[in-house]
Amino acid sequence: MPGSALAYDPVTDTYNHVWKTSKAWAGTCRTCTLTLVDGTAHTASFQFTK
Repeated sequence: MPGSALAYDPVTDTYNHVWKTSKAWAGTCRTCTLTLVDGTAHTASFQFTK
């Protein structure tokens, strides 16, 4: 997806996912669930600002 990227940092053992959203999402909260091939699901909540 254009404007999207996923990177892993082995030093901090964290992932960073950057993506573009609609400006209409400003001021809202959303949930993202990532399900891996091993069946584990990881959920993150996001608050979008202007």
